[in-house]
Amino acid sequence: MEQSRRALLATLGGATTALAGCSFLSGSPDRSAPTETLSPAPVTPTESASPSLDPVPEAVPPSSLVTSSATDRTYAFTETRAYVPAGGSVRAVFTSAPDADGPATVRATLRNETASPQTFQLPETPVVAGGEAAIGADSRLVLVPTEPNEFVDTVAPVERTDSGLWVLDSAIEDFVAGSVRLGPDETLTGEYVLVGHPTRRRPLAVGRYVFDHVGAPFAEGELARPTGRAGRFGVTVWETDAPGPQELSTDTGAPTPGLPGLERTVWYHATDSGVFLEPLSERVATPQRTVFTLKNHTAEPYRGSLEWRLYKRVDGRWHRLGLDGRHGFAPRRGVAPGDYAAGVVGFHHAGAITDPTRDVTEPFVGPGQYAAVVALDAGTGATGYAARVRLDGPEVTLQPTDEVTFDVDGATVVGRSGEAVPGQDHRVTLAVAPDATADRRLLPEQIMRVRGVRNTLAPLRELDRYDRAVLRTADHVVRRTAAALGVQSREDAVTVAFEGTTYRLATPDLERPPDTTPTPVE
Repeated sequence: MEQSRRALLATLGGATTALAGCSFLSGSPDRSAPTETLSPAPVTPTESASPSLDPVPEAVPPSSLVTSSATDRTYAFTETRAYVPAGGSVRAVFTSAPDADGPATVRATLRNETASPQTFQLPETPVVAGGEAAIGADSRLVLVPTEPNEFVDTVAPVERTDSGLWVLDSAIEDFVAGSVRLGPDETLTGEYVLVGHPTRRRPLAVGRYVFDHVGAPFAEGELARPTGRAGRFGVTVWETDAPGPQELSTDTGAPTPGLPGLERTVWYHATDSGVFLEPLSERVATPQRTVFTLKNHTAEPYRGSLEWRLYKRVDGRWHRLGLDGRHGFAPRRGVAPGDYAAGVVGFHHAGAITDPTRDVTEPFVGPGQYAAVVALDAGTGATGYAARVRLDGPEVTLQPTDEVTFDVDGATVVGRSGEAVPGQDHRVTLAVAPDATADRRLLPEQIMRVRGVRNTLAPLRELDRYDRAVLRTADHVVRRTAAALGVQSREDAVTVAFEGTTYRLATPDLERPPDTTPTPVE
């Protein structure tokens, strides 16, 4: 949904013009040259009807930005290179910003990346084909070829609306037709203008517009995964003076505390920053998947790994759940200017419901208030971009894993995991410690994620006449348990509290210190 947050900066008189070409030597289109409208026609490199253009450089930056002061909009190409069928590539960048003299201009180069001649279907080639992309029903961007252009001879009339937005002043059509055949490493280059749909009279809606090819506008709400190598180009549009979230959060006015393990926390419901984590929904009923999108509405690239974290708020305090630092968020590193990094997250009160090859899995989450977080460059000094999300669903109940069998030895419950090797097993021990002071409180959501705790605490809670449990399991389970609870050696122990009872946990067979990469539960 589009939401206006301020009045337009100015009311400008409309004007109608037609776009014409120039030499690339000047670095920008000649907007004063006479115009001529021609019919689209396929060309070959030897039949080019326009002056030769310098191609877009091979070392193209990952994004390209221009700003319109009249409409308070910034436009960013979020993929400046894409590979297309038949072994070709397209590179595209802005060459001028929209102003009173004309709309934003784009240069696109198609190159044969193979060692043999190839034929490329122009209507299936993004940017080169022109076309339109949409957000909602009435906010559309149109990419129109103009002169000079080695793909086609055409000039499209455009006009400037009272709001300062340049729009197409003719019907939408298939601007580019036919095919071209290019030799090895051969290129064709064309100039285009980026304008609004003929029916659009006010500034464009904020969001991401993606061009696949003519006749295939980007669907609103589609998962915005990295697309630069998949034959698609995206143009992200945001308010220059208000780059933060456009929609009013249901949690507006809620507190904005720092979260454990982060130096800085940027909350979606309270920020006006251009970098933020946007939830598809702020309320989710389990089991269900949802999407969180890290958006970069700035001119600065954010480099580094993106790490997913989940926190739950209980009794006024935020608790980090499990070793969730092992999850990468979206298959990428960093977020380029104007780019979006989106991840699918599956929430379930029991086991997982997601595809582990694509999704972040969050099993064993009960009802309550959570904070979804993407930490940039996780570790000391990490910044976390957080969004509150309320989960509705059944409570999480403690139960051991299916592969563990239990016996009783005096006052001790002994569990043996199916992963344990006789004579080479390793132990996790848990004993009631009524007089000890707990180092930390554990939640059911945390316990069910760490098998060494789950398979010792669950039987003690069920068989409350016993006060000690021993789990015989594999080395990696012991090491993961030690890492989760901060146990550093076989002589070390940690005291935890759960629902009013205090326990002491140890790993007496820990052969070496646990890995330091995972972050303990907090």
